[in-house]
Amino acid sequence: MACCEGLVARCAKKTGDTTCNDERDPEQQPMCLACGDGVCSTLEQRCNCPEDCAVGEKRRKIRYRGSNPEGPRQGDPNVPQGATRPDQCLEFLGDADRVHNCLRAWTWAVLGRNSWDELQDADSISPLTPFDLKLMRCLSLAQGGRRPRSGPNRESCLQALSQSTKDARLDKLLRR
Repeated sequence: MACCEGLVARCAKKTGDTTCNDERDPEQQPMCLACGDGVCSTLEQRCNCPEDCAVGEKRRKIRYRGSNPEGPRQGDPNVPQGATRPDQCLEFLGDADRVHNCLRAWTWAVLGRNSWDELQDADSISPLTPFDLKLMRCLSLAQGGRRPRSGPNRESCLQALSQSTKDARLDKLLRR
């Protein structure tokens, strides 16, 4: 497959947290990506574009870029009407799952990622804050009785975040 100048054909994909699969379905075509430009864009990830998306000795942090640096597009069903900043997810919404979906919409639009763990290696998470990522992490955990194999559940994580930050906005998520 020939790509335009400045682009490279890649097809590897992530198969888990730490592994990559270089093999591809014979029906699937490689994608032309701008690997090597120093930015890990929406379609790029550490398996198909390690020069931009993998942390190593030469690259300690990753510069992520989503498709809309201003935030989710107007009318996004996961973002409350009138929200212009990610912290407004928690201000405007009272349901933990809706807050989580709203924060994921922000991280996807701005950074091209919707998982808090990928963003731990980000050069910048602006306009999100470290608090937003911690909240996103808590909200991604299983609830109450559906306890994960190890570690905290959603409620205990939110309680710890509330105690460490003294952010009263978290109270509405803890009352449910």
